[in-house]
Amino acid sequence: RGTRFLVFEDNLLNQHLISEQLNKWGCKVHVTADAKKGLSILKSQSIDIVLMDLKMPGMSGFEVTEKIRSIDDNRLSSIPVIAISADFTAQDQESCVISGIDDFILKPYTLDELLLKILKQKKETALTADSKALLKRNTITVKRPIEINLDKVYKDCFGEIEILTELIRLFKQNVFEFIGAVKINLKNNNLKEV
Repeated sequence: RGTRFLVFEDNLLNQHLISEQLNKWGCKVHVTADAKKGLSILKSQSIDIVLMDLKMPGMSGFEVTEKIRSIDDNRLSSIPVIAISADFTAQDQESCVISGIDDFILKPYTLDELLLKILKQKKETALTADSKALLKRNTITVKRPIEINLDKVYKDCFGEIEILTELIRLFKQNVFEFIGAVKINLKNNNLKEV
């Protein structure tokens, strides 16, 4: 509660979900897909933790983190950065170290995993008993279900059907955009984009 986040994320669905999750925990959240805007927010607002999507268009999460680390203000340049990515290679791990990223979390992640990463980066000494117990637990691994079950997503939406409905709407919008882009790129034989 009270933790101030700057989230770099270009996907509308993910923007909405992470904002809802952090707001429900009583956090203050700034979300942007624009690197320059995000760096401006970082300099003008008090931020405790940065959540960084690695695969953003224009400027990657690695490049944005390098810019943060090069700021001539120790308070800003030392802010913890947690990378968020759907895939994480050995090269990505090396790039994280080089760019100054502190930790990473893989999508899809559970609320427990997110909370665990946040607590580790905050390094608070006055943690609640629940927080201390959470820090001792191993990271939860998510097994992909064979059939679609929205119970976990519903739980991540704090049991609010309005949030789930909005996520499904954004998901459908993303799917149509993705299918459209794939069709165009297949038609133009642009396999790299596919």
